[in-house]
Amino acid sequence: RRVLLGAVGLGLVAAGLFATARATWWLVVAQIVEGIAMGAWQAAAMPALVEHHPRNDPRRAAVVGSAATTGGAALGPVVAGLLAQYAFWPQVLPFLVEAVALAGSLALLSAAVPADLQPDRKLRFARPSVPRPIRRPFFLATSAAFLAWGVASLFLSLMPRYVMDLLGSSNLAVIGGLAAILLACSAVAALAGERLDPVRAIAVGLSAMVAASAALVVASGIRSLPVMLGASVLAGVGLGLAFRGSLAEINRIAPEGRKGAVMASYYLGVYAGTAIPVIGIGVGALWVGLGSAVRGFAVVTGVLCLLNLILVAAGQRREAAHPQAYVRGPADH
Repeated sequence: RRVLLGAVGLGLVAAGLFATARATWWLVVAQIVEGIAMGAWQAAAMPALVEHHPRNDPRRAAVVGSAATTGGAALGPVVAGLLAQYAFWPQVLPFLVEAVALAGSLALLSAAVPADLQPDRKLRFARPSVPRPIRRPFFLATSAAFLAWGVASLFLSLMPRYVMDLLGSSNLAVIGGLAAILLACSAVAALAGERLDPVRAIAVGLSAMVAASAALVVASGIRSLPVMLGASVLAGVGLGLAFRGSLAEINRIAPEGRKGAVMASYYLGVYAGTAIPVIGIGVGALWVGLGSAVRGFAVVTGVLCLLNLILVAAGQRREAAHPQAYVRGPADH
C-alpha cells in the first residue's frame, strides 16, 4: 500500500515538473522522476492485484493488469494529442489533466487498499531476484515480454515520423491516434485471449510478433502507411497476448513472499525491451541511416522472437514430461 501510494505521489510530482518545465534538463529530471514512479508502481501493482482478487486468480489478475497497462498507454497519446493540438496551454494542459487523474487514483487507492498489517515495519529496498527453481520458466516468460515490448517500441518510435513524412501532416491528434492503434489492439487482445493458457498465449503472441517484424521490413522498404498500420495491428495483438501470457506465467510460478522481488526482475526485462531498440535505432541511424537501422532491428527482433518461440515450445514439452519440477516451492534462492 505504501509503495503504491508513494508511486502515485511521485507521479504527481513528475506531472508538476513537466507542466512547469522551462528547459531540456528540466524535462530530463521530470522523466527520471516519472520513470521511478512507473517502476515502483508496476512492481507492486501486480502482486497487489493477485492478493486482493476475490478468488486469488493470478490469470485474471494478469489479464486486468496487462489490459490496464496497454489500455492506459493507448489513451495517453490520444488525450495528449487532442489537448496539445486543439486546446489552450498545449505544453501545460495535458499534464494538468494527468495530475487530476493521478489525484483521483490516489484517493481511490487510499480508500480501497487495506492498511498495512505491520504498520511499524520499515520500508527497505529489495534486490530484484529470482529463486533458483523457477529460473528457467522465468527466463522464457521474461524474454518473451522483452521481445514483445522491443518490437512494439520499434513501431511506437517510428509511427510519428512515418505519419509526418507520408501524410505530410504534423497534427498531434492524428499522430497520437495512430500511435495508439498498437496499444489499443494490445489491450483488446489481452482481454479477448483471457481463456488462453499462459504459455499458449505467449506462443501465439510471439508468432504475431514475427509476422509484424516481417511486415515492418516491407513497410520500411516501400514506405507504405497501410502496410505500416497493418503491421502495427499485428504487433499490438502480439504484444497483448505475449505480455498477458508472460504476466500470468510469472504470477503462477512466483513463490508466496517473493512476488515483489520476482515481479521487479520481470519488469527490468520489460523496460529493457522498451528502451534498447529505441536507443539502438537512434545510434544505428547515425551510421547507416534510419531506414536501414529500422530494417536491421526488425530482422534481428523477428529472428529472436522465432528462437524464443522454439524455446517456449521446448519448455512446454519439458514441463509436461516433468511437471513436479515446476510446482511452486518454498521461497528459496
